Amino acid sequence: MPIEDKDVDTVETVVRAVRRRLGIEALLRAGVAWLGVGLAAAVLLVLGQRLIAFGAHPAVLALVPVAAGALLAAADGLRRWPAPRAAAFAADALLHLHERLAAAWCAGAERLAGLLRADAKRHASHVLAVHPDAFAVRRPARLWVLPLLALALLVALLLPSFDLLGWQAARAERAQRLVLARQATYLAADALRALAAAARRRGRHHTAQAVEQAASAAAAAPAQQAPDAAATAQADLRARLRNTQAARDAASDPAARKQLNRDADLLAQALRRVDHWRRDLAGGALQPIGPLAEDTPRPSPAASPFVHTTSPAPAPAALASLERRLLDARPAVEAAMTHERVPWSYRAIVRRYFTPSPRPPRH
Repeated sequence: MPIEDKDVDTVETVVRAVRRRLGIEALLRAGVAWLGVGLAAAVLLVLGQRLIAFGAHPAVLALVPVAAGALLAAADGLRRWPAPRAAAFAADALLHLHERLAAAWCAGAERLAGLLRADAKRHASHVLAVHPDAFAVRRPARLWVLPLLALALLVALLLPSFDLLGWQAARAERAQRLVLARQATYLAADALRALAAAARRRGRHHTAQAVEQAASAAAAAPAQQAPDAAATAQADLRARLRNTQAARDAASDPAARKQLNRDADLLAQALRRVDHWRRDLAGGALQPIGPLAEDTPRPSPAASPFVHTTSPAPAPAALASLERRLLDARPAVEAAMTHERVPWSYRAIVRRYFTPSPRPPRH
C-alpha cells in the first residue's frame, strides 16, 4: 500500500510501515507453526479418544491444544515483532536503499542528520512511487495446512466412539454400579423410614428408633460403602429381632406378648428390606433394581398391621406400574450421579437403564 501522508516524515512513515508488515508476517508465521502443532495434537488426541476411549471429553481435547497453540503463537509473534531500528535496516533491504533509511534513523541530532534524512526521503519517495505495493503483507507458504488440520479435527470430532480396548464400557459399568447402589440405598432408606413412621403411629417408639437407625445408616452411606452399611444394619436388626422374639416367648401377659409380636413382625419386615438392599447391591451391576427385578424370588411378607398384601395385578397394570416406578426413580438416579461425580459422557448410558422401553404398536 502506498504511503501518502504528507504531514509525517517519509522516513518514519516507511519505517513504521515496514515494521508493521514484518510484525504481521511474524505473527502469521508463528500462527502457522504453533496453531499447526496445536491442531495436529488435537486431532491425535481426539482420534485416540474415539479409538480407545481413555475418558477425556472430546471438546476439551480439541480446545486445550488449540488454545495453547494460539497463546504460544501470539507470544512468539509479539516476541519477533521488530524494533524500529531493525525495521529501518529491513526497509533498506526491501527497497534497495543501501542503508539510507537506517543511517537517517540512527543519525539523531548530528549535523548531517538533515541531509541524510532528506536523501533517504527522496530515494524512498521514488521507490514508493514505482512500487506502491512494497508494504503488502505476504502470506506464509504453509498457511494451507491450518484449514486442512481444522477439517481433520472436525472429522475426528464427528466420528463415533469405537472403544477398541473396552475402557468406556468398563467405566460405564462402574458408573452404573455406583448409581444403582446409590438408588438402592435411597429406596432402602425410604422403605425403612416408612416402617419406622408406621411404628411410631402405633406407639412403638423403641422399635421405631431401631428401624430409624438403620434408615439413617442407609441414607448416610456413600455408594462405595453401601455394602458394609447394609451388612451392619442387617446384623443390628437381626440381633434386635432375636432379642424381641426371645422376650415374646418369655412373656406371660397376652397383651405384652401381642405387642412384642408386632415389634418382631416390624423388625422382620425391616430385616427383609435390608436383605433386599443387600441383594440389590450384589446384583445391580447388570440389571436395574426394584422395578426390573420383580421376577427374582422374594419372601412373602407375613400378615401384619403395617403391611397390606394385595393380589397380583394384570399384565397391563403391572407394565404401567413398572414404567411409573422407572420414571419415579429418575430423580434418585440424577442425584446419585451428581453425588458420585459420574462423568457426564457416561450419564446418558446410565439413564437408559431407567427409561421405559417404547411399547410395540398394536396390530
